[in-house]
Amino acid sequence: MAPHGGALIPIADGAANIEVVLDREQGELTLFLFDGCAENSLRSDLASMTLVCDNEIFELAARASGLTGETVGDTSEFGLVDERLKGRESLSGKLARVSLLGSTLTDVGIECPVPE
Repeated sequence: MAPHGGALIPIADGAANIEVVLDREQGELTLFLFDGCAENSLRSDLASMTLVCDNEIFELAARASGLTGETVGDTSEFGLVDERLKGRESLSGKLARVSLLGSTLTDVGIECPVPE
């Protein structure tokens, strides 16, 4: 189960997950990085992530959190608010780069909601 009620996407051969949370009313997209069981956050050293979706580019900024001590360049949360996301029923695209667990993954596919 996804901790924030989003779509859970397994990556890195199941060693990690990306939770995709799309707020269609606000046009907000948030990505959370988790371990393979989606219980513990995994931090990334990236300052942003680039999502290519329907020939559009979205830059998701790293989000700091005083609660967890996460900072830009050492965080498990990325997000943006963009008018182009308002009213979307689904989202399908590729993250250009995801850095976690000591390795870098490229062209990581994500979908929200996940098809059944």
